[in-house]
Amino acid sequence: MNADVIDKLLGLGGGISWVVSYAFYRLYRNRTETATQVRDIPIWEPSKELHSHLSKEGTLAYAAVEGVVKELNRTLQSRYGNSEGVIMESQLIEHKSQRINGFWSDVKKVLRDTTEYVPFAIRPGKGSTSGNNNLVEVLDPGQAARLRDELDTTHDKFEPHKSSLVQVSN
Repeated sequence: MNADVIDKLLGLGGGISWVVSYAFYRLYRNRTETATQVRDIPIWEPSKELHSHLSKEGTLAYAAVEGVVKELNRTLQSRYGNSEGVIMESQLIEHKSQRINGFWSDVKKVLRDTTEYVPFAIRPGKGSTSGNNNLVEVLDPGQAARLRDELDTTHDKFEPHKSSLVQVSN
């Protein structure tokens, strides 16, 4: 190869490297700005101060409302046990082992994923200085970002498939 071709290849490699580095830098900056905004969000309690702020602004972009959940009309009953609540997520997941290129790996396939919710209210906690008559109604919980990440697992059951010796050897 002559020196001209090598110079062009090095220049092209450097240009591609710069574009990829810039793309990762922009992605990093975007994520850190979002993380900073989320870390510095105001935490509100249901109070007259929150209600007056909402009447002026209309919405809260990055904010959290902290308190005790109170059902408005009805609660959702768990299919397993005596649990009840206002949000219920149910997943049916198939677990399989699969052989790929001589190696076994676990594979999960979501067969069903549903989320049900009913309107609820958030009232101040027991140690709150604001009165218990201040409520924040949440009429559409599905619009709350990252709400599903905060749900606790109340039931988890695994049923292995019963297979015969003939099915296992295949």
